Amino acid sequence: MKASLFAALVAAPSAFGGDWLDPNTPSDAQTTSSRVDGRPFTLVFSDEFSVRNRSFNDGHDPRWTALHKNDYTNNAMHFYHQDFVTTEGGYMNITSAAVHQKYMGKNDTAQTVTKQQKNFTSGMVQTWNKFCFTGGVVEVRAKLPGAWMTGGLWPAIWLMGNLARATYVGSSDWVWPWSYDECDRALQPKQRVTSCSPSPHFEFEPYEGRGAPEIDILEAMAGWDLQKPTSTYKPYFSSSLQIAPGITGKDRPQKGGYPKTGSWYEGMEYGNETQLNVFFYGSLTEKPTELKTYQADALSGNTQLFSKSWDRFNTYRLEWSLADPPTYAPTTAPTESAAQETQTGESQAGESEGGESEAPLLGWGNPVDRPNPHHYPKFKYKKGAGKAPTHEGYLRWYMNDLLIYGVRGETLAAKMKSKIPDEPSYLLLNTAISSTWGFPEGTEAGCPAGCQCGCYDCLAPKSDRSGQCTCGFDKGFCAMLPAHFLVDYVRVWQDATDPRQKVGCSTPERPSKKWIDGHVKDFKNDWDRVPLLPLVKGGGPCDPDDPAECGESHGRGKCSRGHEGWLGLGGTGAACKCNKGFAGPFCRAYAASDPIDWEAHRVSLGFSWPRVPWQLGSLGLTLLAVLASTVFLTARNKSLRGGQRTDFPPEDASGLASQSFLRSSSSGIMALSGDRKSYNLARAPSENFLDRLMPQS
Repeated sequence: MKASLFAALVAAPSAFGGDWLDPNTPSDAQTTSSRVDGRPFTLVFSDEFSVRNRSFNDGHDPRWTALHKNDYTNNAMHFYHQDFVTTEGGYMNITSAAVHQKYMGKNDTAQTVTKQQKNFTSGMVQTWNKFCFTGGVVEVRAKLPGAWMTGGLWPAIWLMGNLARATYVGSSDWVWPWSYDECDRALQPKQRVTSCSPSPHFEFEPYEGRGAPEIDILEAMAGWDLQKPTSTYKPYFSSSLQIAPGITGKDRPQKGGYPKTGSWYEGMEYGNETQLNVFFYGSLTEKPTELKTYQADALSGNTQLFSKSWDRFNTYRLEWSLADPPTYAPTTAPTESAAQETQTGESQAGESEGGESEAPLLGWGNPVDRPNPHHYPKFKYKKGAGKAPTHEGYLRWYMNDLLIYGVRGETLAAKMKSKIPDEPSYLLLNTAISSTWGFPEGTEAGCPAGCQCGCYDCLAPKSDRSGQCTCGFDKGFCAMLPAHFLVDYVRVWQDATDPRQKVGCSTPERPSKKWIDGHVKDFKNDWDRVPLLPLVKGGGPCDPDDPAECGESHGRGKCSRGHEGWLGLGGTGAACKCNKGFAGPFCRAYAASDPIDWEAHRVSLGFSWPRVPWQLGSLGLTLLAVLASTVFLTARNKSLRGGQRTDFPPEDASGLASQSFLRSSSSGIMALSGDRKSYNLARAPSENFLDRLMPQS
């Protein structure tokens, strides 16, 4: 039943989505062609930001969520505020400013919550757990914030696997940025969902590693100085794949130096004005114990930018091709000779005469037909036949349609047995402010000589006559604020003929819903009831005499009296009521949703029964049958000897039992109805019944 349902969903035309499209997307953007092989791709997601003053607060937009929280990552100096992202002039506008933000923050050392302050405010939007896609092409047209010669701002366009939510560090522990599907006992404690697990629960496949790899389309660094030992000058931007596990040992390349021969990944492509990023080879994710600490790698290239790069909009594009599915042995146990032939590669069932395996497109995606790789050997490709480079998957980055960087799956497999990401991934747009990105580096401590760098505040009080609060910035940093990161459009296309490319955050191949439900506290703030609020459709307070507030003149909605309190905002006693196809408190967003709800056939409770070998299952059923028979015979013998009688409810004046009678007892609730010969004993459910079933993180 499950297999047939899966096949039907994959075969359905609507599985290849159109429900995320912005109707303002031009007709010539409905398709695109691969820059690698010319394959046609069809639009599955677009946002043109053509409606002004959209709100991206939690629950206000079907596509994006603007964060409203402190950023605890990368030595962040900013607070992400939901009001610092809006739309105007046909663009999404992410503003960064020298605005103080006070908030209640946790002191990890003292384990206390105290009032804290960040001296800068900025914005981040993400489509986490709303819109995700697996494989395809994503393109963003944007204009960088700030000034080209002044470092300090960190604009970014990136993707991350849905199993982790960016800036929510609890969700990323031992999940980010793993892209590894091998069982390595030494690495097992460092990867939360490993290929060593026969029963991972949460509807994950057995013996399958999962994670949240990161693909950075753009991370721009302004400035003007030469980046020795390379020939790249600031400004530049980085394009990166961040994955785990990472390379460890004394030969691991160090920041600012070139890797030794054979010590780093090989075979990356460097295109127009791009060089190896020797300033970032990845990060060490340190945990309380060495057993849990792990290294992540960053395969990254730096592309030269120029002053004109800040004066105009540029197009940043990523082509993401998934690896061909592996081919497995038949689901029936192979004979001894067949198994030996498979392991040696001398006889390959399912091969063509030319020696290349004919792997079925859906072989790796079917949760029913995929055999246990620890019980059945995988088919191996004959020596010399191999796969074409694209069969292992690839990532290719472009700027204004010129290739700048590329990573192939065979590069990853050859070095660390990692793989091109195949996790449903979401989009992120943000501008960060961090002392680790673009700030002056005058001393070993990363601070200009004579500066303590203990303040970093453009709004320093007049008492700071020594300038200690501003001396750590690049010259002109405070003067260029506020700065605006403008995004013209975001578009995603997929290959309609490739059933592996899907729209959805929790797909049949890579489910995530039960994992998130089972670890919900890792994906939200302590004060949030749920990670994401339900989408509102209308309810914003409005003036009935102003038809523009709810977009009435554009057919988006109208201001209707008598709806005060829809959002608890009070006002004039009137609120926006959205027409079909529009959402948000003021009906300024086009409604959107996944074309297929992959979770429709799943049970919502985040619990899966452990997988039990059939021999053990048969033995258990036999023991249960013997136990039931024993209990039955014991009760029957006791009844024949005149055991204790059950009291029935008192009869009424007519001699009939009461029509309804409930009696509480320590063992449950006894419900009786009709005559006294018919009664039913049902155990009262515990208040914590669901809590006991819900797996704990």
